[in-house]
Amino acid sequence: MNLVALVNPGLEQPASREVKELISAKPTSFPGFLRFSVKGKEELFRLLYHAQALKRLIILIGEYQEPAEISGPAFPWTDYFFPDCSFTVQVKNVPEGVSSPDITQQFSTTIRTFLQEKYQLTTRLDFKKPDVVLVGYYHEGTYLFGLDPWGGELSKRSYRLFTHPGVFQGDLAYFFIRTSGFQPGERLLV
Repeated sequence: MNLVALVNPGLEQPASREVKELISAKPTSFPGFLRFSVKGKEELFRLLYHAQALKRLIILIGEYQEPAEISGPAFPWTDYFFPDCSFTVQVKNVPEGVSSPDITQQFSTTIRTFLQEKYQLTTRLDFKKPDVVLVGYYHEGTYLFGLDPWGGELSKRSYRLFTHPGVFQGDLAYFFIRTSGFQPGERLLV
């Protein structure tokens, strides 16, 4: 399974180290994201529940220059989509001069048409509580497009407690602790 991990700019190196430690994968680092493969669902779940430096994790469907190119015959669409399934598309890092709502609409229309024609699945868009979240990330003329198994940012996992709106997001706090040289078992004054 090929993955794309979105990270905040500057966190590529600590995020790469963390992925290596958690699942022994060797990510390729790019500005704002990592690319790597996992052997199975167990490694995917380990990352979803334990990674601190990753902003978002995406199961890669494919790489497309235009939304109309989506076909994804190798992707197991029916493992994630079902009759009357709701979905949303979020496009990140949109290039200058491109309207984010327009490109999102193009991806959404292409997906709905593809699922209807290929699998006879009727789907609907839902921006508030979708069953499936799809994410496109633009990089050097190509949209890395995939499915977000968590359905949102990892820093907003339900078990994280933020007692104040000014508290650091988890990935930034992880970065500071990791780069400080802190070792487990030591005392840390915050």
